Amino acid sequence: MSDETLLEKISDNVIQGNRNTEFMGVCHNLEGQPGVVELTQAALDQGIDPEKIIVDSLAHPMEVVDQKYKSEEYMGVDYLASAICVGDAMEILASPLREAGINQSKIVVAAGKGEIIQDPSPQIAVLLLKGFGYEVVDLGFDIPANQIVDSVKNIQADYVWMSSRNNIMYITEMEDLVKKLEEEEIRDEVKVVVGGAAISDLIAEKIGADAHYKDIYEVNDVMKSLKISTGFANF
Repeated sequence: MSDETLLEKISDNVIQGNRNTEFMGVCHNLEGQPGVVELTQAALDQGIDPEKIIVDSLAHPMEVVDQKYKSEEYMGVDYLASAICVGDAMEILASPLREAGINQSKIVVAAGKGEIIQDPSPQIAVLLLKGFGYEVVDLGFDIPANQIVDSVKNIQADYVWMSSRNNIMYITEMEDLVKKLEEEEIRDEVKVVVGGAAISDLIAEKIGADAHYKDIYEVNDVMKSLKISTGFANF
């Protein structure tokens, strides 16, 4: 199979949300056929530059999927299926990229101290962010601000995503995060994104966040608002 044909097949399977041979894809007609996982590995085995795989077969189709969701041609579950495909492909490509000295933008995702109701939104955010090419560290729920800051420092994260469906206590925790980033003199190096049922634009501004989301499926638009098209921007 030619390089271009293989890259096109990866792209088509991302749009169809076909992860591997066990999946049927959005149109339910691809079961048993090689999916993004097998095709990405085949592209590497064939000697195709991993950067070319990302640019030609992962970044563009995710933009297509984003538009399909916005136009209501795709549902959320279809959007997530494609994001999972790309996340899996990026894991396969991670080692070759490191060997080439190329790093993905890094994001820490957490629900802060006091947030114990396990809202699925942070997990959806993790899948979507991975689908748009970011390296994501998910700290989970009920995480104090100082632990989040430690993680940011340890991995040299570029972004922090925090969400809440809780009360004013958690908003105070968000403020504490921003203050601790300032105390560590790394606030200018990290973009803070907040959202969830308890957060409004006004509260986000008061907290000192760089961006705010109302709908977790706005991941791509939020990152564009920060003048970063996707995590693929480095490639």
